Amino acid sequence: MDYVFNYRGIWANKHLFLSGAVVTLEIAVLAMILGLLLGMIAAVARNSNNRFLRFSSSAFVEAIRNTPLLVQLYLWYFGLGYIRINISPFICVVIALGINNGSYLTEIIRVGIEAIKKEQTSAGISLGMGRFQVFRYVVIVPALGIVFPALCNQFIISILASALAMVIGVRDLTYEAVNLQARTFRSIETYIVVIIAYIILSKAAVIFSSRIDRRFFKHKYV
Repeated sequence: MDYVFNYRGIWANKHLFLSGAVVTLEIAVLAMILGLLLGMIAAVARNSNNRFLRFSSSAFVEAIRNTPLLVQLYLWYFGLGYIRINISPFICVVIALGINNGSYLTEIIRVGIEAIKKEQTSAGISLGMGRFQVFRYVVIVPALGIVFPALCNQFIISILASALAMVIGVRDLTYEAVNLQARTFRSIETYIVVIIAYIILSKAAVIFSSRIDRRFFKHKYV
């Protein structure tokens, strides 16, 4: 093997990786927030006594989880343009990835909600709490604490899945890497650096999530 590794050109363009990493994190965080909102709404709907709400939630989950994210991204990107709704590719990625997250988070959050015993909600009502207060303090917060590790895992998946953003021109980490290797012809070095960058982002997300878990869900560790 006579290949000689040369990272000089890669190091000279390190600012591209940094800016791309920031965009990657922005996509993952915003998509996770959107996914959590959708997931909580759909999870509550799946546990509802209303047949229409249960069917709608189940249809949403099945439709999204059984189709490729890339196809969903193309559908949002070209579909919104077809009906003359002009949004940036960045927002389009956030919407597509957020909805995709929502379908998986629905099942995760639903498991957490079902882990809350009916006696706990009854106790909250007997103490004079309103329905919204019971849902907030007795149901959803403890439920999120129970499934928090799974939520963290979904966030890491979002970081990695955000690489698909490059196909519609969003300048994320992968987009910058593809452009750089096309200019420097140093494909192996470029993608080694990108792999390391994604590993660092994922590990940082794990550490940060662990601190959030211990800060906001202290009751689990008492």
